[in-house]
Amino acid sequence: MKRPLLACLLCAIAALSSPKELSAQEPPAWARHCIYCHSLEEAQAGPAFREIAARYRGIRDPALAAKQLKKSILEGSSGRWGVARMPANVQISEAEAELIAQWLLSLSTP
Repeated sequence: MKRPLLACLLCAIAALSSPKELSAQEPPAWARHCIYCHSLEEAQAGPAFREIAARYRGIRDPALAAKQLKKSILEGSSGRWGVARMPANVQISEAEAELIAQWLLSLSTP
């Protein structure tokens, strides 16, 4: 019971901390501290980035997949990946959320 609460707290702190600028050298998801709750390969407080990519790539319309991902990034979500809740990312602009969604959809899956 304490672990999901701690995960939510860490994600909220990460979302409110001062973000660094996005750069072409690093994946956009890293730039907004998403790494505190997600990793590329393994589930942590949230699902692995490759798991997210696989699930959303299953949506036939890529534009709809990107739109749904962007909404989850900006508004947060709950119940989609178990008990952990993803808080809204108030420090991320819509354009940055779009970049993160496109990056996620570009990942190869296992």
